[in-house]
Amino acid sequence: MDVAVDESPPTGLGLRRQQLRQTGPCEIYKQATEQMNRPTLRSVMLKVAFPFALLNFGASVLLTSRIPNEPSWQVLMAVTALGLATSCLDLLVVAATFFTVGRQYRGEKVTLQEALRAMLGLWPKLFVNNLYSTGFMFAVFMVSLAAAMTIIFTASSDAVKYFAFVVIALVLIILVVAIQTLSIFATAVTCYEKTYGWAAYKQAQKLLQRKWNSVPLFALIFYVPVWITGTFTSYLLKEFPETSLWMELFRIVSYAIVITLFDQRLLVSGALFYFSCFEKPDEQNVSDSMEAGYHSIASQEV
Repeated sequence: MDVAVDESPPTGLGLRRQQLRQTGPCEIYKQATEQMNRPTLRSVMLKVAFPFALLNFGASVLLTSRIPNEPSWQVLMAVTALGLATSCLDLLVVAATFFTVGRQYRGEKVTLQEALRAMLGLWPKLFVNNLYSTGFMFAVFMVSLAAAMTIIFTASSDAVKYFAFVVIALVLIILVVAIQTLSIFATAVTCYEKTYGWAAYKQAQKLLQRKWNSVPLFALIFYVPVWITGTFTSYLLKEFPETSLWMELFRIVSYAIVITLFDQRLLVSGALFYFSCFEKPDEQNVSDSMEAGYHSIASQEV
C-alpha cells in the first residue's frame, strides 16, 4: 500500500510546510523558541525591542513620578503624548519582528539592516491596523461599562449583581482575547500580503475560522503568562525601596527585560500561528514585494 509522502519544500524552521500547517500552539511555542535563538531575531530583540521597552518604561516612570496630586491638563496631555509615542515605537518593533520571522520562514538569510528598513515601510499600515484594534477594544469596554451600570441600577439583589458581573467579566475576557488574536493575524496579513486596515481584519478573520478551536490554548500559553508575569513583576518591583537612582534604574531595566522577552515570544508565535492556518500551499496570497519594498515571501513558495 502506497504511503503519502509530504514532498513540500522545508521551511526555514526545519519543518515541512504541510507539517507546519498541522502544528498546534504547543509545537508553535517550541518553534518560537528556536526562532528567537537565531542571530537576526536575537539582534532585533536586543537592539530594537529592548531599547524601545527601556525608553517607554523609563519615560513612564519619570512622568508618573512628577504627576502632582491634582493632575492638570498639561499632565494629561503629556500622558496622552507618551501613550501615542509608546504605541508608535511598539509598531516599529512589531514590523521588524514579523518581517524577520517571514524571511526565516522561507529559509532565507536576513540582516538587521533589512529588518530596520522594512519596519519603516510597514509602520504606516500597521498604524492603520492599530486604529481599528483600538476602536474594537474601546467599543467592547464601553458596552461592558454600560452593561455594568445598568445592572447596578436595575438588579433586584446583590446576588444577581455578583452573578451578572462575573458573566460580564468572562465575556469581556473572551472578547479581548479574540480581538488580540485577530489583531495579531491582521498584522501578519499586512506584513505578508498587500492589504491592511479593514481588509486585513477580514482576511485575518477568514484564516482564524480554521483554527478557532486552537485560540483558547494559544491564549493560555501566550497571553496568560504575559499578564501574570507582568502583574507579578510590577508588584515585586514596586516593593523595592526607592532609595537611590541605581535602584530605580534596576527596576526599569528588570521590567523592560521581562516585557521584551514575553512580547517577542508572543509576536513570533503569532506569525507562526498565521502560517499554520493554510491548508494548501497555494492558498497563501502573499505578495511578491512587501509594501515596505524588501524581500517578502513569494506566494508560490509558501
